[in-house]
Amino acid sequence: MNRELYIKIGTAFIILFLVFGVFWQFLWNSLKEMREEYIDSRITLAEVEQKAGLKSVLNRELEEAEEEVAIIERSLLNEGDTLEFIEAVEGLATENQIFYNTNTVQELKDASGKVTAINFNINLAGSFRAHLNFIRALKAMPYLLNFTQVSMGPGADGVINTRATLRVYVK
Repeated sequence: MNRELYIKIGTAFIILFLVFGVFWQFLWNSLKEMREEYIDSRITLAEVEQKAGLKSVLNRELEEAEEEVAIIERSLLNEGDTLEFIEAVEGLATENQIFYNTNTVQELKDASGKVTAINFNINLAGSFRAHLNFIRALKAMPYLLNFTQVSMGPGADGVINTRATLRVYVK
């Protein structure tokens, strides 16, 4: 009888051990899959957080670029305002007691035929201080402009003569 009892207890332990082993195998695999899912989720979350951070940086940079574009747009001369610009430059010359003459106006176009800038070939005559004040007044204008060619020389009675090409960028 003892032997039968040992066999029954041993069989029960073996069955219990097998059931526990099978259960543990399924539980272990489930835990392993859940762990891998958790790690994948954390990696995805980190990537999303990084992209969200980059998105905010890019949005901020886009806003700054849009502000800079607006500033540049405001500094470009409307092509239709060319005559008003010439009159304003002539007014600056008069205010600064300098002789001013525009003898050639040339449009510069890009490959598509759109006007991007206008060159004004100008002649100036006056004192050095008048030249300096005139250039400062031009610089203070709200337009994007620069001198592409300048030649200065002495004239009669201490007058300085200047020939220059003034480039003004247009919309």
